[in-house]
Amino acid sequence: VYGSIPDVFELTRNSGNGNAELTWRSSLLSATAGLRADKTDGFRTVFSPNAGMNLRLGERGPHLKASWGKGYKLPSFYSLADRLVGNPALKPEYSRSFDVGLESVVVHGYLRPSVIYFHNSYRDLVDFSSQLFRLVNLSAATTQGVEFSMAIPVNSRLDFNTHASYMSWTLQNDTEPLRDEPHWISGAGVNFKPMARITLHAESQWVGRRYDFSVPLPNVPAVGGYSDTNFSASYTLNRSWTAFARVENLWNSHFHEFIGFPNPGAQARVGLIYRIR
Repeated sequence: VYGSIPDVFELTRNSGNGNAELTWRSSLLSATAGLRADKTDGFRTVFSPNAGMNLRLGERGPHLKASWGKGYKLPSFYSLADRLVGNPALKPEYSRSFDVGLESVVVHGYLRPSVIYFHNSYRDLVDFSSQLFRLVNLSAATTQGVEFSMAIPVNSRLDFNTHASYMSWTLQNDTEPLRDEPHWISGAGVNFKPMARITLHAESQWVGRRYDFSVPLPNVPAVGGYSDTNFSASYTLNRSWTAFARVENLWNSHFHEFIGFPNPGAQARVGLIYRIR
């Protein structure tokens, strides 16, 4: 039996924001500091500071990178007013995050590894509750993890790259999981330029299982993991026109990124890009 659920709503809110940023650079250090102000009808003014730095440890040494910031996000109109899962009592989300990492150039510039640790904390994070069947504010959530990447330029025509990340999460005062956030993601790619006008690119990614929820399948709590491979090629016709072709999910793998939404399989598209100079 098929049916429809009316989902028509109308909301209006006036909002404004302002940004300011200060940047300082030297031969070994670059640093930034910024501030954002948000004001929306019915909500107090919120100030969100941020700061970052990139320090080179010696003339040919690695780069030490770090950033810190606060964030603020209002619930979307859908989250507030959707007739099925909306919640007009939702509060804005607040976040605080920092990351620190090291990027290096080794083996005479032919290997560029980097590793980053990140930590994010959220207050009143908006997420779906399958028990209440509506969007709710989580009292507190924390995510943290490590990202690793490496670029391997073989020569001017060929380079490889790979990356991997692992993230853990913790929810306070809540028995439900954090949805749609896999613990790990990894991937690898290659770029090849056999001729001046031709560029070839191939990439694969592997995504771990993640918690999800779908009304038709309430007893299926998770979806994934899966992998897919994409391939693309481009040919520069002249300074303005470039022709391209791309195949997504090259091996026609069958998987669900979200419960109830199967991947359609291999897809191909071709086109032209025009650049206005």
